[in-house]
Amino acid sequence: MKKEKCNLCGNDNCNYILTAPDRQYKNKILTKYYHCKNCDVFFQEKNELSPNIKNFYNNDYKPHKIKSGKVQKLINKFKNIFPQTTKLDRKAKKTIKNAKSIIDIGCGNGDFIYKIQQNYPQKMYYALDISPNAFNKIRDIKGINKIVSAFTKFNTTKKFDVITLWWYLEHSITPEEDLIRINKIISDNGLLIIGVPNHKSIARYLFKSFWYNLDAPRHINIFSPKSIRKFLYKNNFLIENITFAKSTLGLVGSIKQLLNLNNKLLIILLEVIFFPISIIISWLKISDLIIIYARKNK
Repeated sequence: MKKEKCNLCGNDNCNYILTAPDRQYKNKILTKYYHCKNCDVFFQEKNELSPNIKNFYNNDYKPHKIKSGKVQKLINKFKNIFPQTTKLDRKAKKTIKNAKSIIDIGCGNGDFIYKIQQNYPQKMYYALDISPNAFNKIRDIKGINKIVSAFTKFNTTKKFDVITLWWYLEHSITPEEDLIRINKIISDNGLLIIGVPNHKSIARYLFKSFWYNLDAPRHINIFSPKSIRKFLYKNNFLIENITFAKSTLGLVGSIKQLLNLNNKLLIILLEVIFFPISIIISWLKISDLIIIYARKNK
């Protein structure tokens, strides 16, 4: 049997973990995942689908959309009171406040950079995404440069004080090339903020192929605190801090997939029930999402 080599470190000391379907679009594609014992990353089996991964982001891809409706407004109010997936530590807030230029790579609907721009409008803002269907939150907002491009094809001589990768790196088929490019465009004392799913989470162990943040086949490499630390250090970045998001997304999303739930009121109830549990899970450092703060290793 052919041994699978790790996407990141090239080591062949890897174990097969699971096979998962595309639960978002319910097509017939099956994706195999392996675990590298050397660098501790989960990665997809190399196959003919990888170069065409962008074909698995349909026009209704959820991160590109702004959800609407009365029930959704209730969910949004709850999440605004208790921000979960993009809550920043104090040092990062101070850096952003003093920054002159910020770029959000893989911006999705633009929600993060919209919130920052509303608080600090007198900065240079860039939002980049490969899909023209993105930018829905910021499409008509002045003062944010919106760029439809793959990051690998984004050419600039500008230097950025803050670079954010919210839920981007797990999608990238060229993560090492991305970090090399980031190293060139980040200012000398610039801050790199990365949000990624955590395969060491309790939800991943409980729900296996139904784990919401597996998101096959779109998630190609899934990190852990250990693997992201090694990966960043290899590419000349030192981590200042890793935080564990107080997020209900993995637990509630996984239950929705497992039970095929569509009742929005029931989903709100689950969000409320699981929020205090998500705080405990975050404290135990086994939550679904981790946020990494790093700077250049000078």
